[in-house]
Amino acid sequence: MKSAANNHSKFLFWMMVINIALSAILSFTVFRHPDDAPQKKQPVKILAPVSDGFGQAMQATQALSEMLRLKKAIDSLSGKQQLTTQDSATLEKALDRFQQLNKQFNPGKK
Repeated sequence: MKSAANNHSKFLFWMMVINIALSAILSFTVFRHPDDAPQKKQPVKILAPVSDGFGQAMQATQALSEMLRLKKAIDSLSGKQQLTTQDSATLEKALDRFQQLNKQFNPGKK
């Protein structure tokens, strides 16, 4: 074996190079598993859980404080015996905004 390797060293070297190249080509074409391929149907989403979570918490806090402010305004306007046109418009806008904010917290409910 040793004498054959010494006599045909260039041939053995090129056969190893061809085998490595052929192996690389086959591993990326024929032997590729479709399960390993990335799905193009689902977009890749880069997550930043700490910053996203903090931002969501801040938005929720702002929405809750606005809901409390709207609730106070709605309670004070609904407690009046007689509403003016401006009071009615303010009450309607406050109720609409309150419903929008409520849908953010309860997306499944209408």
